[in-house]
Amino acid sequence: MRGKLSASGKRPALNLRRLETAQLYIHERYAPISTPVKNLRGFERVALNPGETKTVTMKLTPEELQLLDIDMRWRVVPGDFDIMAGKSSADADLVLRGVLKVAPSIPGASRISLRTGSLS
Repeated sequence: MRGKLSASGKRPALNLRRLETAQLYIHERYAPISTPVKNLRGFERVALNPGETKTVTMKLTPEELQLLDIDMRWRVVPGDFDIMAGKSSADADLVLRGVLKVAPSIPGASRISLRTGSLS
């Protein structure tokens, strides 16, 4: 996932670098067990000058989509995952949103695909 992070606001008379944190959350829409509404799956701290913008890239691996099922085994359950990214978990701060579709796996293979145009 790739997005832009900007340092908004100015610090009067100091013009200091600012530390911003980009955060990546997931939520599985229909899971066989209860899952968090927003599950933090990655973050990156970035130092920015006032008014500066940087591109931040985070990877989401199959391991980060796993859940502990009713049989106490870690597995990725096929279905739709909401992907959210922003500077905090507050809904207003989650500026990038998309859907990740996980297809049922074929024995010996796994297939995870991002729906076209979901995230920028």
